Amino acid sequence: MAALLLAVLSGAAGCDPDEPPPLEALGQSDGGLTGPENTNGPALFGVVSTDRSVTSISILRADGSVLARDFIHSGSATTGLVTALSGDVVLPTRSGEPGVLTLIDRFRTDVITRIDLDDGEVLGQVKTQQPQQAGDTAYSSNPQDWVQLDAERAFVSRFGPNPRVAPDDLDRGSDLLELDPSTLERSGRRIDFGRLDTEGERENADTGERESVPVYARPSRIVRLPAPEQDWLVVGLARLSEGYDAVGPGAVALVNLETQELSPVDLEGLENCGFVATVPDGSARVVVACSGFFRGELRDGAGVALLSITAGEAEIESLWRANSDPDGPVIGASVLPLGGSVVLGVELGSGEVLDDGGAVLEPARNDKLYRLDLSGGAPELIFEAQGRYVLGEGALSYTEGLIFWPDGSSDDNGKPTAGLRIFELGEDFELSEREVLELDPQLAPRQVAAL
Repeated sequence: MAALLLAVLSGAAGCDPDEPPPLEALGQSDGGLTGPENTNGPALFGVVSTDRSVTSISILRADGSVLARDFIHSGSATTGLVTALSGDVVLPTRSGEPGVLTLIDRFRTDVITRIDLDDGEVLGQVKTQQPQQAGDTAYSSNPQDWVQLDAERAFVSRFGPNPRVAPDDLDRGSDLLELDPSTLERSGRRIDFGRLDTEGERENADTGERESVPVYARPSRIVRLPAPEQDWLVVGLARLSEGYDAVGPGAVALVNLETQELSPVDLEGLENCGFVATVPDGSARVVVACSGFFRGELRDGAGVALLSITAGEAEIESLWRANSDPDGPVIGASVLPLGGSVVLGVELGSGEVLDDGGAVLEPARNDKLYRLDLSGGAPELIFEAQGRYVLGEGALSYTEGLIFWPDGSSDDNGKPTAGLRIFELGEDFELSEREVLELDPQLAPRQVAAL
């Protein structure tokens, strides 16, 4: 690909700038996998930094050292990108292929980008819906996650529904769309989540009356279970109406990869359960984060569940509800399983609440990161950020015993004041902060994920 990416990689890896760096120079090894079933552990981590309009991707080694501060960014269109990166880019929960960086460009861009970490070549880009759409049937599929099953089969979760087309239309949305990673082409097949749609209530803006409206499954995060349950996916479901003004009961879906059948797992009393992550011990255990309904009382529907899956059957091992303590934190925006029943979880902040006269009823609250044992005990505050909606999604480098957590705190001019917080993980999952790493002086880090 382009000289820009090659120069970045060559300089970071200490290679001849005229030669693409070998895979080993980037910290990967042949056959390395990004997951707990590989005892060597993930060798590389990607960091997404953004100001919501411009995005930059950095690459870290497992020990927290920086391999490339600016591997690719929104201005790289001239170096091989057909569609430039927007400000709404995420890394998949699980990349699925060693040596390849997969990027998901979400709402209104709707593009998957694949880049070879060995030589910086853009392997391809693909729209997650038909690229030419207009009129009443035009929509954004808003892809959320990617799971690769083998060299020629992958699925991307499409959060956006498209109810104005026929139920069997390929661009109906609210589904898992099948792609071929080797060609980055749509296969023409999808797993429809329509049967997991439900109903919710909203207030009619014109009449003020309560009314029932359709609530769409809206699949979000995806995890593939390790052996012997590798034929199953667990998919988080947001279950929100088309206008985001109604919510359905909390649930995740089990997907049988052989039959493509869906089985809902109900999470009674919880809402908006789109975030899932595997416990890093090689077991078929999944943590689900439910953020609650943002137009209602978040605390009532927020919580974290620990599921154990055997032969396609899910059992709830532990369940923590935010409303169990009216004075405690509301955790559910994102979580990172550490092992056992212990997770790290984010409580999102909020702005000031004022009365009609402008007096402060409730002060503004900052984002906070907590350590939470789902088997019992009170949440423990790890740190408080300076701002709201600034704490992103962290990652665990389990071979090194390190946790990377992006802190997007910034000043009044939008310049980052924190960076990537690095913690050492001790016995009984205790944390001690090691350093704060500044990756970009202009863009705040928002997500870290194993590659």
